[in-house]
Amino acid sequence: MCLELAEEAIEREMLAEAIESRIKDLQARRQRFLHGAEMLRTLVLQCMDTRGEKAISSPELTLSISTRSADVVVTDEAAVPSRFFTPQPPNLDKKALKDAVLTDGEVIDGVSLGNGKISLTIRRK
Repeated sequence: MCLELAEEAIEREMLAEAIESRIKDLQARRQRFLHGAEMLRTLVLQCMDTRGEKAISSPELTLSISTRSADVVVTDEAAVPSRFFTPQPPNLDKKALKDAVLTDGEVIDGVSLGNGKISLTIRRK
């Protein structure tokens, strides 16, 4: 029974890996489509701008060009006053903490070692 369950676990892990690989391929394909769409939009904008067209209509869609407000471009973040920054809560680096306690033997208040877990290793022949 344990061997059958282990075989099923391996089968599910292999299916999960195949799905992950397919998802990555589809995400790359999605990015190519989005990039192509952006290039086509840029081409339409350039054509309309060159011709001086502000709007083009058809039964299916309407194209229009509008001027947007200026963007903020930060050239030197260190020179920006602190009132424009939002404070971030401190983030505990558990890996560094574990290395300090396990590898360096450092004693740190508020930290203790938990019990290790047992694990199952399955090797395919």
